[in-house]
Amino acid sequence: MSNGMTGKLFEWEVLGPCIVTVSGYLPYLDAMALARKSQPWDPTDPETRAGSDIHASVALALGLDDWFELALYTALNSPLDLFHGVDGWFEFNGRIVTFDLTRNPTKTSSNADIIIQESELDDLVSLGKRIAGMLLQDSSC
Repeated sequence: MSNGMTGKLFEWEVLGPCIVTVSGYLPYLDAMALARKSQPWDPTDPETRAGSDIHASVALALGLDDWFELALYTALNSPLDLFHGVDGWFEFNGRIVTFDLTRNPTKTSSNADIIIQESELDDLVSLGKRIAGMLLQDSSC
């Protein structure tokens, strides 16, 4: 990633924005539903290079034969991003792991389940294992 790239440009390069027309506040579940139906791609086959690479790393870590079982959603530029701090999420077998992408190496808290630092994109195997581990945990998501 370019040293001069802003955080927003970094996020958009990784995920690309949702195609939404609603910009006002929505409750969390409504915001997620809107983002889900406003995807710029098939969530099981992300179009951005970085999105595709992250999806592949998680699918490999899960040991999937059919990568279409795993979905990667972008929430960028949607109410889920703007009001709830979620840049995207993975879904697998009814489980959801939300994430916040950042270029800020000191960021330690987020409304999302995990923070993905820009530097983690240099080790996709480890990132994929971390996300897969969370998707395989028993949860009520």
